[in-house]
Amino acid sequence: MFGLSFSDTCLVGATLLGPVLAIQAQKFIERATERTRRRREIFVVLMATRATRVAPEHVQALNRIDIEFSGRRFFGFEWQQVGERAVSDAWREHLARLSERVPAKFEGKAEATAAWVEDWDRRCSESFVDLLYSLSKCLRFHFDRAQLVRGVYWPKAHGDADLLTRKIQDGLADVLSGSRPLRMDVVSFPVSQEALSLQIAAQRKLLEALSTEAGIPVSINGGVSKG
Repeated sequence: MFGLSFSDTCLVGATLLGPVLAIQAQKFIERATERTRRRREIFVVLMATRATRVAPEHVQALNRIDIEFSGRRFFGFEWQQVGERAVSDAWREHLARLSERVPAKFEGKAEATAAWVEDWDRRCSESFVDLLYSLSKCLRFHFDRAQLVRGVYWPKAHGDADLLTRKIQDGLADVLSGSRPLRMDVVSFPVSQEALSLQIAAQRKLLEALSTEAGIPVSINGGVSKG
């Protein structure tokens, strides 16, 4: 071609395509790095909030798993690595546990409902640990199940504060819905001692006047109006 040998043609092609390929390679590395960062962020948030699994950031991190661990698409086909598939399966199992509801047969049975909720909470904790373990393996963290279960720090004061907040919210909801009356017991009224003394003195004088035969003297002043 144009009197160039095959090696010269390859050299020209490499010279022209080199910068383009380098830019594409750089973009590929940046996308992979950002994807890894987002995945690690999910794991970090779940680890940081594993003692408060109703926190908004915890729920948001769970809902991002399907996006960040769905694998890659090639010509319309989705392909997941083994670790990604394990994370997806563990998340679906945990989601199934979280979506369970108290069976209808336990309605009105407080003890049976409490026992079911306790068992449900235990199974949710187990599936959550399975999810964390799958995430740690996929992201090449070195955590065993014992660390994931026991390595949680949650001060008692925080738990007491959350419980108190929940009680206040439940009580306020009951009052606003009308299921619980609002107590209106009056303990005392603010009283002015000076006004009270004057009132007592006036009552005494009125009683003295009514108890005498002379009655209450009344004077009437007449006036003449001039037009």
